Amino acid sequence: MRFSLPFHSLLLLNIALDAAAWQQRAHGDVWVCGDERLGPVRLPRNFPLSTELATYSRFGDLCPYEFLEKWTYPENGSYHYPPKMGYVLDVNGDLIVGNATLAVGRKVDRFGGEGGNFLAPLGAPYIERSLPPSNLKTFDEKIHTTIMYLVGRGYLRRLSLEEYDEPEEFADNYTPGPNSPTA
Repeated sequence: MRFSLPFHSLLLLNIALDAAAWQQRAHGDVWVCGDERLGPVRLPRNFPLSTELATYSRFGDLCPYEFLEKWTYPENGSYHYPPKMGYVLDVNGDLIVGNATLAVGRKVDRFGGEGGNFLAPLGAPYIERSLPPSNLKTFDEKIHTTIMYLVGRGYLRRLSLEEYDEPEEFADNYTPGPNSPTA
C-alpha cells in the first residue's frame, strides 16, 4: 500500500539505526555469500528492528543462489519489482490511487534511502513489507544530513524508546511468519 501525505502533516518517523550495523559498516559490510543483494550477514538486533525482524525468513525455503535465480534478472542482477510501483491496477491498467488520512500522532516508519515513497505502520514486520534483503544495509552520512534537514523543518523526528510503549501504536496483529512457533 502506498500513502500520499500532505507536507503539512507531522510524520513521526522511526529512524532506527543499529549500532552493530554501523560498526559493521565501519569495518566493511559483510554480505551473505559476498553479494550485497542478499543483505548483511548480521541482521540488526536492537529494538525496534529486532521486533520487526522477529518473523523474518531471509530467503524463505530457498538457498541464496535459488533466491537470486528466482527474484533477480539474469542480465543485470536487479530485483524483480512489480510494474507501476506496485499499485493495484484497474482493468485498463491504470493506477488505482487514493489518499489515506492518518490519525494525528500515528507513527509510521520506512526502510531504504532518502528517495523512498513507501511507508508502513510502525512495527510492521519486515516480512510483510515486500522488501529484498539488501534493504537491511546501512547508508552513509549524507542520508542522515537529509533526514536532519527534514527534522529541522518539523516534518520528521526521531522517536525515543519511551514512545514505543503503547502496543496500539504498533502495526495490527499480523499473521505469524514462516519461522514462528505458531505457523
